[in-house]
Amino acid sequence: MDRKSYENVLSDLESEITIKRAEVEKLNQEILQDENVISVLRMRLSQEDITVAPQISEPESIEPSNNDFTLLSDNENTEKKRNKISLGNTCEKILQSEGKPLYIKDLIQRIKEYGRITDTRQLSGTIRKDHKNRFINLGGNTWDLRERHPEQEENQ
Repeated sequence: MDRKSYENVLSDLESEITIKRAEVEKLNQEILQDENVISVLRMRLSQEDITVAPQISEPESIEPSNNDFTLLSDNENTEKKRNKISLGNTCEKILQSEGKPLYIKDLIQRIKEYGRITDTRQLSGTIRKDHKNRFINLGGNTWDLRERHPEQEENQ
């Protein structure tokens, strides 16, 4: 592999690590919330003299909200990973469908529609270092496809 290939692999791995760290942080927050609930329940149990066994009833049907964490089966998880699109390819697809340059924050909002989570720093770094050289910064963190700006090819 040449240097550019190593840099691309490194960039992709760094992006994946950032995404996974965000997922881990979310799980850690959920664990802390559950631990807090457990602490409160233990405290209440120790303060009360519970002589009657609790009634066991059928579990209620709970509609998940958009913020709920859903565990995926191995099959679903594998399928989700297989269909994952890279940030670079996602940006290219978005810019092609829009047909115009987009500010980085708008790109991030559109990327969420593809199920990817990113931030300004990560996305900016990813598209600046794009190994296919598909993107051009038109200034002010507004990005477009390089192919639509052949006049700026000469200046770079």
